Amino acid sequence: MPVVQATLSFVLELGEFHNVDLYHRGFYQIRTYFKANGQSSSNTTVNQSSSKFCVVVEPPTLWRRSNTRVLVPEAVHPSFVEPRQVNPVYVPDKMCSKTLRIMYREESVKLHDVFEQRLLIQVDPSKLEQSVLKHEVFLCVELWFAEEGSHNTFSVRSLEKVYERQLRVQLTPTRGLHHHFDVFFDYFHLCAVEMGLHGALTNVSPSIIR
Repeated sequence: MPVVQATLSFVLELGEFHNVDLYHRGFYQIRTYFKANGQSSSNTTVNQSSSKFCVVVEPPTLWRRSNTRVLVPEAVHPSFVEPRQVNPVYVPDKMCSKTLRIMYREESVKLHDVFEQRLLIQVDPSKLEQSVLKHEVFLCVELWFAEEGSHNTFSVRSLEKVYERQLRVQLTPTRGLHHHFDVFFDYFHLCAVEMGLHGALTNVSPSIIR
């Protein structure tokens, strides 16, 4: 049976950021990305072996209209997509939320950030659902932080990753995925972010993954 390519499309919503009991005041940002087993970046050479790469993760896009329609006074930097890096180590494309200045305990701030990303996977058309489910897809959620400078100045380059969570994503082709949930970080960075994840099988076509 020939192998075909299925396109899984995901829309990620970042809702409200909750400071439960953060120890440090300063600037906080959420960064997320998808990863999968057998993954390659979207610039995979067409003559590479299909046994080596069976998943291509395309770069994400930012829904700018959704992300700018609501003013967030606590935001010191807008949301953006950070391009992947290959040197000195590989870092995937990341969806980066607005950067927030968090000052008070039990403070909550609405992010209103929306991103979209597609995964291209090789599937057996006679066993479509089983082929999709066998691929392990994860949503990685990172918390980044920077302390305030002497003059309350901020630079994106000053942010450092302080914690990361990995969430298993299970999408059924016949039902799709619509899930709203809270992601909590560790005891030393006690905060949470409300997220909504929507996914669907949007296309089946001859495979371009080689």
